[in-house]
Amino acid sequence: MLDVILAKVFGTKNERQVKALRPLVAAINDLEPAMLQLSDQDLARKTLEFRERLAQGAPLDDLLVEAFAVVREAGRRRPQNAPFRRSARGRRDPAPGKNRRNEDR
Repeated sequence: MLDVILAKVFGTKNERQVKALRPLVAAINDLEPAMLQLSDQDLARKTLEFRERLAQGAPLDDLLVEAFAVVREAGRRRPQNAPFRRSARGRRDPAPGKNRRNEDR
């Protein structure tokens, strides 16, 4: 009973973690228009830019938002490279065209 009351007042641990991440998600979403305008080559060059910034001493936290925005955009542009897809039953199955073990069984 006390747990329920405390959860209503302070929220659950999961709710607190989600609340803490919301500003990061909003910042990543704010970069979406800029990422959409990058060419595929410019998007690939971002990796080199991140490496250079890290070599110059930039902390990882400073790259976090932009790196996630780049990865999300790259994933949108290359969905056929996804190694797995979900089956109708929710299991992870190899994507079409990928080698399957025991396919003849």
